[in-house]
Amino acid sequence: MSNPGELSLRQIAARMFAQALDDERTARASYAESPTSSAHWILVDLRASGRYRVTARDEAAFTRARMLVDVVTRISEPYGDRVRIFKEMGDAVLLCSSDPRCALEILVLLNLVDRHWRIEYHSDSSFPPLEYRAYWTFGDATEFAGDYYGVPLDILGRISAFKGATTDAIAVVHTSVNASHIQKMEFEYPFVKFGYSFPLPERLSKSGEQPIRIFEVAIDTARALGFTNFFSEAKKMSAKVRL
Repeated sequence: MSNPGELSLRQIAARMFAQALDDERTARASYAESPTSSAHWILVDLRASGRYRVTARDEAAFTRARMLVDVVTRISEPYGDRVRIFKEMGDAVLLCSSDPRCALEILVLLNLVDRHWRIEYHSDSSFPPLEYRAYWTFGDATEFAGDYYGVPLDILGRISAFKGATTDAIAVVHTSVNASHIQKMEFEYPFVKFGYSFPLPERLSKSGEQPIRIFEVAIDTARALGFTNFFSEAKKMSAKVRL
């Protein structure tokens, strides 16, 4: 027999449901009041982080994850308010940028750091490998409490299941990234090549949805290394070619 004042699970569930109805009304009001941002969205995470944690143990996995966050943060800082890291998720980082050039340059620099990393420590199994992956979308998202919600973020999650087909690719890019921006970036950054688009593999698609198309972006490392720090050549060109 229940003691006076105690609630059954049915009563607790009923109360929680009533509170959820209030939550729904509050959430709708918050959505109506929240700003919408049109931006480039980037997800950077570590390859095979689960397998690495099993083989290298927790301390090495933690160190590797923190090193990724610190490297991405350091690369992003010179861009000021044009780039924002708005979420860290253990071994992954989410960024947004108002300028596609910033997004591209960050990915190029991250790739070059990764290449240095592999050259310096390829024979040292005790040193955590960087081995990152990157995904890029564009579109509108709603900001709330420092986080963002919207289709571009959902698509990032979907395409992050794609492991990549090109060995020298620096990112998997969704076709929401404007084609005219891509053409101008290829002109301003001659060491960059955006490939042809192709559909996300059927096994990663949901039944009944429109096909998600992606492409990969690769760089010519030798040509990239010759560019001035933070790509002053491209910035000179941007006075003539506006995105």
